[in-house]
Formats: sequence, C-alpha cells, structure tokens
Amino acid sequence: MRSAFVVVNGRVMNSQALATLDHAACQQVPNGYYWLDTSTGIWGYAGNPAPQGHISDGCRQSRRQSLSERGMLYSPYDWVR
Repeated sequence: MRSAFVVVNGRVMNSQALATLDHAACQQVPNGYYWLDTSTGIWGYAGNPAPQGHISDGCRQSRRQSLSERGMLYSPYDWVR
C-alpha cells in the first residue's frame, strides 16, 4: 500500500480508491489535484478546464510489443527456405 496525496474532483483518494485509480491508469498517479470525467475517462488538473488526456493513456505506453511487432514471429515456411 502506498501513501500518496491525490485529490480527484475535490475528494481526497483513500488507499482503496487510489489503487483503483492506479489500476485504471496503468501507473501510479502522482500526488496532485485533478478532475476526472468518470463517464469518458478524460482528466485534467484541478482549476484548469483544459483536458490533459485519457485515464488509460498510460496503458498504451507500457504495453510490450507483440512478437510480430518485434519481428520475432515466424511461420513454418520461414524455417524451410
């Protein structure tokens, strides 16, 4: 369990809510004040109406490339040439 000070939509996140938020973001959410549109996943910094991203943006960045994307996926035909 990590200790952090994260405020979302004016509410201080307890450890359970923070774990859920970290899971949705695929990373640890830094300490700070945020707003989050729970219906769309769009988030931003409290006091600034400009959206900063989507809650799951960190999930795409941390995904490991597939074998085919890394050029490591071969068909049986490749081995008998």
